[in-house]
Formats: sequence, C-alpha cells, structure tokens
Amino acid sequence: MATPDFGTNISEIFTGLSTQTNNATDRGMGLLSASTNGNSASSPASVISDDVFNIIDIIINCFLVHALSILGIFGNILNGLVLFRHRFKEPSNIILLSLSVSDFFYSMCVPFRRMKSIITRFSPAYAITFKTFSEVNLFSFSTACMATSLTHVTAIAVERLTAVCFPFHVSRIFTSSRVKLLALLLYVYNFSLMIPLFMKYTFVWLFHPGYNTTVAQVDLTPWAKGSLGEVTYYESYVMTPLVSLVTLLVILLCSTVIVIKLTVVRDLKRLSSISASSNAASKNAKVVKMLLTVCVVTLLSCLPTTILDIIEVIANRSMIVTTNSLLLKNSVQVLLYQFNASANFIVYVTMSSKFSKTCQKILRCVCCVLKKKEKAIGPLLK
Repeated sequence: MATPDFGTNISEIFTGLSTQTNNATDRGMGLLSASTNGNSASSPASVISDDVFNIIDIIINCFLVHALSILGIFGNILNGLVLFRHRFKEPSNIILLSLSVSDFFYSMCVPFRRMKSIITRFSPAYAITFKTFSEVNLFSFSTACMATSLTHVTAIAVERLTAVCFPFHVSRIFTSSRVKLLALLLYVYNFSLMIPLFMKYTFVWLFHPGYNTTVAQVDLTPWAKGSLGEVTYYESYVMTPLVSLVTLLVILLCSTVIVIKLTVVRDLKRLSSISASSNAASKNAKVVKMLLTVCVVTLLSCLPTTILDIIEVIANRSMIVTTNSLLLKNSVQVLLYQFNASANFIVYVTMSSKFSKTCQKILRCVCCVLKKKEKAIGPLLK
C-alpha cells in the first residue's frame, strides 16, 4: 500500500518543475515530468485524450475519493470508539484500534492532496500552488500512514495464522502488553523508513507564463539534490520492497495458509460427523473470517498497482510514459488506497454483530446529546 505513493506519485509531483510537458502545464497541473528513475514521460502521444482524462479525473478526484475519505474519517472514528469501549480485552482489538488511527490520518490527508482537481475548475493557477503545498506538507506523512496501515494488516495476518495453527500458544505469544508494544514499534518503524522522504521536498516560487502569475512548485531540497542517486536507490530497492512487496507477500502467504487450514478442519469435522462445538469456537471462527476479510481487502487494493511498480523498478523504466496515463494511474492508486482505509468499518459492521450493536449504541448516544443541545440552544436563538 506504500510503494505507489512514494513511487509513482513522486513522478506526479515532479510533473511540472520545469517548462516541459505543455499538456500538464496548460491544464494547471504544475508538475513536470521527472520520474524517480529519471525517464522522461512527455515524448509519446497520449493514449488517453484530454477530454477522456478530464471526465475520469472529475469522477475520481472530485467525487469518489472525497466520498471515500469522508467514510474513512467517520468510519475510523467509530472504529476507535467501539474498540476502545471494549477496553482492550483482546490483543486483536488493540492492533485494530491502532490500524484505525493510521487509516484515519491517511483519510484526513487524501482530500487535501486531491483537492487540486476541484480547485482547477475555478482557478487553475491557485490549484497549482495548493497542490504544491499539500504535497510538500502531506505527501510524506500520508505515505508513512499508508505504510503503517499495511504493516498493521501484516501483523493481523501473522496473529491470525498463529491462532489457527497454534491455538494453544497464541495467547501466550500475543499478550496485550506485547501487542501494544508491537503497535507502537510499527509506527516507529514506518516513520523511520520515511525519514529521507520527509527531508526530500520543498517548494519554489516560479512565474507561470500560461497564467501570467507566480505559482509555488515542488522542488528538491539541497540535501536531496546532493544525494539524489542514493535517495532514489533507497526508495526503489529498500523502501519499496520493505514496505510493500515483503508485507503483501506475508499477508498473501498467511491468508492462504489460514484458508487451507480452515478448509481442512471443516472437511474433517464433516467426515467425522462432529457438530459445531462451543460458542467460543464459533465466535473464534467469526473473528478469523472477519480479520481474513480485512487481509483480502488489503491485497485486492494494493497488489495490482504494487506489482506494476515492482516491474517498473526491475525494468528500471516507467511502463506508463504519457502524462495523462501517469496521472490517471496515480489517481486510481490513491482511490484504491483510500478504499482500503475506509473499507474496514464496513467489514466490521457487516461481519460482527457485537461491533454493530456497540456502534448503534454510540450513535444513539451522540444523537441524544445533539438533541439535548438543540433544545438548550433553541430558546436562545428565538
């Protein structure tokens, strides 16, 4: 879930730092073609026409992304309230709560980072400056949050694999104190990996002849310019594998083993005519299915674009070389990642009756408080 944002979105950031790519500049993208591997993206004719691109851009960046962001913000707030209400009774609740925090902050960043498509309809020049400030200030932070969420799902997959394969040892291995420490270390680990990214970007004020005004555009910091080769190598061959490839492979492997194990156990019970056991076993099966669904959603959201990014790194060139195609790829990636950050609330509500009931209680309490405040304020407004 991390590679595309610090791989291809870096390409998007740079699409506009000099005077190339007239297409992007005329549309007010304010970003120049200079991908992380140094290949130009402006030479071939665009496969996607400007009209088609603008329609897709409006659908994704003006509506879908923002709708999912709103769902992600309020959904993860409710996730946190419900999970906190259970007072960390289960280690899995602790890591789910921590996952909701990282998803919440990612959902908060995305609307600002994609607001350019809306602002462009009113003021293209201001949209360039707004995009620059949002990317310089939020790009690295949102990427770190996205990477943190991905490693949290990896931890969930490993914990569930242990519960399925070693049910008598999981409570001893994953204690509440250890899981709390693990959640903290995941944040430290991912934000530490992103330190070069936090130090890489700044902005400069440049005159835009198309709009006859000065706009802010993304630039490399002096440190990044002096060590661009090393930073690019680190992003391509260290950060990308650690944050996306390794974690997704672990999630895929653990999920596959869990499905096989559950299928074998179910078939054995059926052959031996053993009925479904205690309520505890049934409850555990539901928890495993719910958390397995979280893993599957993450894989479906992240694997397609991550595979493409890994291929580009191995081939040492961009497979998408036109400006419209590159920007569309970035938009689809952000949409998929935002979907992943928003989907957990739907998964919890639909697959856990206990979570759903607790969520309804919280919403009723909120409605009661709002009604009381409305009654108290009403006479004062008359």
